Amino acid sequence: MIDIRTAELADYDVLRVFYEKAYRVGHPLLSASFFEWQFGDIAYGTAIIAVENNRIIGHLGCSFADGLTWLTNLFILETHRSGPLVLSMYSKAKSFGLPLVTTNASSGLIAFYRRLKWYRQPNLERYCAINPQFTTVNAAQLIEPMTTLNAASDIVSPSGHWYWLQPGMAGAALSNGSTAVVQPNCAGVRLVDLKRPAETAEQFFAMGYRWIDYVTSWNDPVIDQLQTLGWQQEKDTLVPWYLNPVVAGSKSEITVFSNTPLPKDFIIKRYHSDHGRVASL
Repeated sequence: MIDIRTAELADYDVLRVFYEKAYRVGHPLLSASFFEWQFGDIAYGTAIIAVENNRIIGHLGCSFADGLTWLTNLFILETHRSGPLVLSMYSKAKSFGLPLVTTNASSGLIAFYRRLKWYRQPNLERYCAINPQFTTVNAAQLIEPMTTLNAASDIVSPSGHWYWLQPGMAGAALSNGSTAVVQPNCAGVRLVDLKRPAETAEQFFAMGYRWIDYVTSWNDPVIDQLQTLGWQQEKDTLVPWYLNPVVAGSKSEITVFSNTPLPKDFIIKRYHSDHGRVASL
């Protein structure tokens, strides 16, 4: 008999054995502190697990934000992929009473959502700005680790959102309201909230960062400003999407599916789903 239930922190030792089968070396879920952050507080998220004979055979992560359940980290052992298990796990996710949304679906999951007749939203869009001092360098040079960082008096650590408690996260908040994950190990800044794009880019470039990226919904009004400012679209940028480890030439291609229509003015942020888990990108 298969038991489908929410995971508890006490399950982690057994879950780690499962994660080692499902994910590459270095994946953040191989850390107990990351698991506790992502799934340890029911106010923000939980993991649905399928257990058979004291062995975990399936896993589905759920994060709760802005009135939606964001589905992440689906993995089912090959021996159980042809049966109804995945539908049972999604039914458990629906029991939380919120619409279901997922980003970054694999090709297999895209076919799955098509069969379920879910709604497909436009892919998320990614824009990059390159420090003017580095516009002639190649991709490898753009993401070389930084050796120096210029101080900035008006930059503080972000607060007030669960996202910034992610283990290993280094964040920066500007006085203009922009927030970002800063990654000096690859000389870049990954924006979370973006206000005053020209000013924000100027401040981070003055610190010595070589590139900035921003991922958002297609209907985000700030995109018009980015295009006017000459920020590079995903198809044109040299900055890889995957950086831990680096996958040269990788693109974001972030799909979005939901079991009900999303509000037409809803804008997806990095903190909404697994496309924003910087430790794994």
